[in-house]
Amino acid sequence: MPLPDAVSELKGLVSLGVRVEGTVASPRFIGDVVLRRSSARLGTGPPLTDISGTIHLSPDRVDVDNLSLQADA
Repeated sequence: MPLPDAVSELKGLVSLGVRVEGTVASPRFIGDVVLRRSSARLGTGPPLTDISGTIHLSPDRVDVDNLSLQADA
């Protein structure tokens, strides 16, 4: 799954347990992405730090559990 164009930087600990099904033209992602002590920069906004949470992927939805982060000014 490519990062959106607005994400210019992504760092930290990421654990992936994701299976990809379908075709190259129409992939389906199933599994979990766990973020710990991560950081990101979105466009020209302030850096986002201390990102932690779990993202559950299924073919028809994305669920986010316990997402926390800090926006540094």
